Amino acid sequence: AGFDVWLGNGRGNIYSRNNTKMSLNSTNFWQFSWHEIGAIDLPDTIDYILEKTGEKQLHYVGHSQGGTSYFVLTSFRPEYNAKVRSAHLLAPAVFMGNTTHPLVHLFKPYVSVPGGSGMRLLGDQMFIPHNMLAQRALDTACGGEPRFPEFCRTLFYTWAGTEASNINATLLPYIAETHPAGISTNQGIHYIQLHNSNFFRQYDHGVQKNRKVYAQAEPPNYQLENVSADTYVYYGMSDTSVNWQDIQRLPEHISSLKLLYKVPDESWGHIDFIFAMKVKETINEQVINYCKQYEIDGVIKEN
Repeated sequence: AGFDVWLGNGRGNIYSRNNTKMSLNSTNFWQFSWHEIGAIDLPDTIDYILEKTGEKQLHYVGHSQGGTSYFVLTSFRPEYNAKVRSAHLLAPAVFMGNTTHPLVHLFKPYVSVPGGSGMRLLGDQMFIPHNMLAQRALDTACGGEPRFPEFCRTLFYTWAGTEASNINATLLPYIAETHPAGISTNQGIHYIQLHNSNFFRQYDHGVQKNRKVYAQAEPPNYQLENVSADTYVYYGMSDTSVNWQDIQRLPEHISSLKLLYKVPDESWGHIDFIFAMKVKETINEQVINYCKQYEIDGVIKEN
């Protein structure tokens, strides 16, 4: 396609843990959510790329939390809109009121009280730790020629959601080599908070700490009206994580939305944007073609 591709790693995964001041075993290390990824890490990443390439803008492509952190960035730090030539967001997790993902509903009863005992017990930790023992068990069960294929599929669908008809099953052994990669429990808690509130807003610490952090009892909403970079959103009708009804709320908040694309395949789900057998022709080629138009004439052509 003629594009340099820079792949970022979310804070806390196995490729992004080189903190020289804090141990992985410290709760201080895991005291972050996707807010910090969007407000701190993404700006640093973008600045680094633009400095190294000498470019003034880049094209951004993000899936799921990659879309969440993009909207945090462009709403919370709107000056970065000028550095994004176009953004392509695949099933961005923003409004979550209609999600049916099993993990959200599994943990929801335990962390629904902001600042409550459940949050204090489960927060600031690594979720699904990636360690040698767990990885060896996964490799033995699922790597290469899986010894327990049904067990592997069950694990995968618990993590990825129940939609599965488009998944390339031959990838499961390779996925097992790097997944789970580890995140902070706060990231999951933050998504559950979005589901409970039905707003796209900052982390809810509870009234007392909210007053200290935000100078108000409730966490502030992200000002999506600040998003001014050309934005393209792609979604699937069988997505249990990012429900199509929640996606439909985006146009009323984002005036720079250039495309709201529903994948024609009604069975298309959340993980299909990464692992589906037809992801190349369904999503990737379309994203590349839109990006190319900016390089050809600087504007997107009407379809």
